[in-house]
Amino acid sequence: MAKAQYTVDIDTGGTFTDGFFSYGDQFEAVKVDTTPHDLTVCFNNCIAEGAKRFGFKNVSDFLKETKTIRLSTTVGTNSLIQQTGPKIGLIVTKGNEKALYQQDDNPLLNFLIQPELVVSVDEEVSENGELVKAINEEEVKLATKQLLEQGARVLVVSLRNSHANQQNEKRVRKIIQEDFPKHYLGTKPIQLGSEISSHANDAIRTNAAVVNAYLHPDMVKYLYKADEGVRQKGFTKPLLIAHANGGVARVAKTKALDTYNSGPASGLMGTRYIGKMYGLDNIMSVDVGGTSTDVGLISNGELTFDTESSIAEIPVHSPLIHVLSVGGGGGSIAKVTPEGTIQLGPESAGAYQDLHALTLAEQGRP
Repeated sequence: MAKAQYTVDIDTGGTFTDGFFSYGDQFEAVKVDTTPHDLTVCFNNCIAEGAKRFGFKNVSDFLKETKTIRLSTTVGTNSLIQQTGPKIGLIVTKGNEKALYQQDDNPLLNFLIQPELVVSVDEEVSENGELVKAINEEEVKLATKQLLEQGARVLVVSLRNSHANQQNEKRVRKIIQEDFPKHYLGTKPIQLGSEISSHANDAIRTNAAVVNAYLHPDMVKYLYKADEGVRQKGFTKPLLIAHANGGVARVAKTKALDTYNSGPASGLMGTRYIGKMYGLDNIMSVDVGGTSTDVGLISNGELTFDTESSIAEIPVHSPLIHVLSVGGGGGSIAKVTPEGTIQLGPESAGAYQDLHALTLAEQGRP
C-alpha cells in the first residue's frame, strides 16, 4: 500500500486565512490572520501552522511529503466590493466610447472605469472576421499617451468583432509595447478582450476584459509569489488555484477572472458534500466573512452553474458556480452618508495590523 501524503487546502479572505490539512483519516483546521500588506505572508503562516499541527518542525520537510496544495480566495471579490483596484485605461473602436458597444448605459462606467479613461481608434473588422480597416500607429500612440497621462495603471484593448479576427487588437498591443518596452519601469500590463473572452458580443467581451484587468495586478503578485515560495521550500508540484467554476489549474493557466468568488464556490462544493452525507438535497449556505456575506444554493443535490453570469452586476458570461456576494461582513464599517442615513459597508476593517509592531518586527526588535 502506498504511503499516505498530506493535502493542503487554503482559503484567503479579507480578514482571515483558513487552512484544512489532511493525512489519511487525520485532519487539522487552521486559522490565521490575513496580512493585507503581503498576502503570501498569511499563506505561508497557514502552511507553517498546519505543518506544526502534524508535528513537523521544518516546513520544507512537510512540503516534501505533501501531495497537493490548493488555494482559493475572496481577494478579487473583496477588491470589487470595496473598489480598491487600479485605474483601467480602455481602447475601443471609434464611435463606441460612451456606451462601450451597448445601447444602454454600460455598468462598467463610473464603477470600474471612468469615462475619461476610455479612448478610441479608427479601425474595422467585419462580422465574419475580414480586416476592413487597419490600425494607424500614430493614432494608437496618441491614445496611449492620453490614457497614461490620466493615470491608467492597466490598459485594455477591446475592439469590435475581435473575437473573429484578433489582428487589430494584437497590432495595438505591439505598438504600445514597442513604445513602452517591458524593461521600462513605467510599462503597464496590456490585456486584449479577445484573449480574455471569446464571446461574440462586443459588450460582454469588453466587460470580461475590464473586470479581469481590474483584478489582475493584485492576483498576479500574490499567486506567483505564493507558487515560487512553496517551490523554494521543497514542494515539487504546481500550486493549484481554485476557479469559480469548481475546477483548479496551475497559476500559469489561471486568469484573474477565474479566481473571482473561488473561495465561496469551493465552500458551496463542500456544502454539497456534507449534504450528501446527511441525505439533504436542498440546502442554502451562508458564509459571513469579514468583508462580504456569500449565499449559495444546492438544488436537488446539484450546484447551480451560471453560464450567463454577472460579476458585481456586470455581465461577463463566464461559467461559474452561482454564489451571491454582498458587501456586508463581520468587519464592515458603518458610516453616516451625506444624506444623513446609516450605511454599512462595503468598506471593511479587514485584518487588523498593528503597524507599530509590524515596523518593530521588520527592524528585528521585540
